[in-house]
Amino acid sequence: MKLRPSPWTVTLALALLLMAPIAAGQVFIDVEERTLDLNRGETTSTTIIITNPTDRSYVAQATATGNLSDETELSPNRFNVDAHEEQSVTVNVTPPRDSPFREGDLRVNFQFIDRETGETLERTVHLELSLERPVLYLDLVENPLPEPYDTRAGIFALEILTWVVLSFLFAAVTRQATKRLTPLASEDAHTEMAKKLRAPIAALPLILGLNASWRLIPQTALVEATGILLDALSVIVISLAAYRVLSAGLVYYGERSGTSAQSDGVLVPVLEKLSAAAVFTLAGFFILQAFDVEVSFLVGGGLVAGLVISMAAQDTLSNFFSGIHILLDQPFREGNVIELESGEICRVDRIGLRSTRLYHFQNHEQIIAPNNELASKLIVNMSYPDSIYRVTIPVGVAYGTDLEKVAHLLYNTLMDIDEVIKGRTNKPSVFVQRFGDSSIDLEVRVYIPNERQRNPVRTKIITRIHEVFEEEGITIPFPQRVLHVRSEDGQASSEEPPEGIEVGDDLIETFEDSETEP
Repeated sequence: MKLRPSPWTVTLALALLLMAPIAAGQVFIDVEERTLDLNRGETTSTTIIITNPTDRSYVAQATATGNLSDETELSPNRFNVDAHEEQSVTVNVTPPRDSPFREGDLRVNFQFIDRETGETLERTVHLELSLERPVLYLDLVENPLPEPYDTRAGIFALEILTWVVLSFLFAAVTRQATKRLTPLASEDAHTEMAKKLRAPIAALPLILGLNASWRLIPQTALVEATGILLDALSVIVISLAAYRVLSAGLVYYGERSGTSAQSDGVLVPVLEKLSAAAVFTLAGFFILQAFDVEVSFLVGGGLVAGLVISMAAQDTLSNFFSGIHILLDQPFREGNVIELESGEICRVDRIGLRSTRLYHFQNHEQIIAPNNELASKLIVNMSYPDSIYRVTIPVGVAYGTDLEKVAHLLYNTLMDIDEVIKGRTNKPSVFVQRFGDSSIDLEVRVYIPNERQRNPVRTKIITRIHEVFEEEGITIPFPQRVLHVRSEDGQASSEEPPEGIEVGDDLIETFEDSETEP
């Protein structure tokens, strides 16, 4: 049978264990740091706390041994530790600049002598030493400063001066660099782009350089917090520079794209806002990460919110992105005349991000068309690559007519009309198309400066052709039908056709009309 100790027994045993050092007259030593990061030529300090919980008083002496014992100072090295008191000893280590080792060990030995009994107690504190590599200018070049300025503070000041000079240099060359990168832009565009880029480009080396040189400052809690703020500031400056570069690129695009001022007034500001939202949202995530803030839940929430918004505003987003597509791809521009898939001919008055406003010439009406309809349907741009429009007119002449004479008359007639283009590549032309049922069919093709003149020019051409044909005795035939009426014995009869039917009438239409009578 096993015996289990009671809770009171366990508590008493623990209390005895805790009181054992006191009963034995022990001295406790508490060390704040066990590892020292040392810099060559600089003093690093740490503190050792000594606690005497007993009723006895001690006289103590401290000595240092190890790699850097000659460069170690203990303050104080002799002291008294009275009953129930504490005493602190400061350890100052100053490794020489030419110290050959990178790691070492320092032992601080304490000897405590009881004032009454003369009993001696010894304690030893082990400190691990780690020497940083020599400080380099820009982490590349050995310290170029003479003594006594060849310290970390001197290197820090020299690097800051370097970043300031680079900032002024970047600001000075921004305009010239912009001209080299955008040789086709105008002087006004160069001025605007340089104005957008000068401030962030100048601040970029200064802030990033300061953040990089912050490693030279002795690390304390305040210095580390300031370093985190510098990290966040660096992200902001980089984001601002990226946004300004995109904004300057949009200025160059707006000038070189050939779009109208109204289109640029719509597209460029929207693209600037979208780029700003994207850049600074991304910057916000990096800043939160710099402050050790968990951002995964924000990413997940943003994805869910984006999905909900995209589903709720599907049509609006479709029109929005279609509008951006039209403004960027430019299948048509403001002022162009286009033919819709339905056959309507309209002028493009304004291209917006949600809809496009069209002017209908025939009805004198304004049509507001959703952008996704225009982006997904077949559109004929009658103003591109030029505004020249072709007018086609069919002409029929009777069989037996001299076709060469007709073609010559038609060509001369077309050449006499002022609105008809008479260029080398767009001159009038006459073609024989087919043998028709009642006539030989020809086709006249002419080109006019723009589509708006098509109806007046067509009317003028037909009128002149009719006049010339009448003057020259050329017949324009028309369809005829001959009605043969047979008697009951199947013989053709020369009698007059039944009442209500005339020679040349369309029998099908006549019979259909008769069926509708009561």
